[in-house]
Amino acid sequence: MATQIPTFHLPTGAPIPAIGFGTGTAWYKSESEPLNRVLIDSIKSALALGYRHLDCAEIYGTEPEVGVAIKESGVPREELFIVAKSFKTLDDPEKGLNETLRKLQTDYVDLYPLTIPQIWSRFESLQKSGKTRSIGVSNFTVPQLTSLLTHATIPPTYNQVEFNPYCLDLPLLRFCQSHNIQLAAYSPLGPLTKFPGGPLDAVLKRIAGEKGRTESQVLIRWGVEMGVVIVTTSSKKERQEEFAGVGFELGEEVVREIMEVGGKVHHRIYWTEDYEN
Repeated sequence: MATQIPTFHLPTGAPIPAIGFGTGTAWYKSESEPLNRVLIDSIKSALALGYRHLDCAEIYGTEPEVGVAIKESGVPREELFIVAKSFKTLDDPEKGLNETLRKLQTDYVDLYPLTIPQIWSRFESLQKSGKTRSIGVSNFTVPQLTSLLTHATIPPTYNQVEFNPYCLDLPLLRFCQSHNIQLAAYSPLGPLTKFPGGPLDAVLKRIAGEKGRTESQVLIRWGVEMGVVIVTTSSKKERQEEFAGVGFELGEEVVREIMEVGGKVHHRIYWTEDYEN
């Protein structure tokens, strides 16, 4: 199957596939555990289908699996867009990135997001070294981004957050768009997978029927038309094909309807206490 994955561009000009294959959360493991062959084969399946954006993080414990999958897939490194995130080694980000590169079996990553604002200057040095082509952030709010931009000599190109019609932070999206920061979404299918029975169910079912698509495809396409990079995952080939099959248009009216109906409720899966406080 030829994928229908659109492409966005970071402020650096680098193309980033609008749909990434996630290697964490559902795959979370301790690195002391044996290699997860199911994950390796799932990544290889996604790559064979045409996925080229892999979303990784040291905290997932799955970087070794990603490295093996890339090597076994035969896909040239230059065709891939690899995102790696630092969580556990923030006291020494260069050491952490070097370890990530070793596990991924590559000389560089395409994007290295930061999870706390205090050490941004040290991340800037990582980009200057060439070990990451770009730097960004993860789970940053508007106030955090505003503060960061007052002193950053290399502005962040990317901010990955929980984002879907039930977890809709429009001020953050607009801030990122106005400051040339690419917003990316994890848990984009939350309304279907975690919060069924809500006001969006009937709307998504109707639109899916009208478009000849699935509800998941409608949600993913909604995110893409909102200008957001979507990160999701599955071990099943048919689901991987489904998530990549978004070569259709919803249009402004449908995008607005999903946004307005979804905005009637609010559900967050991760970091609930941080956001409530």
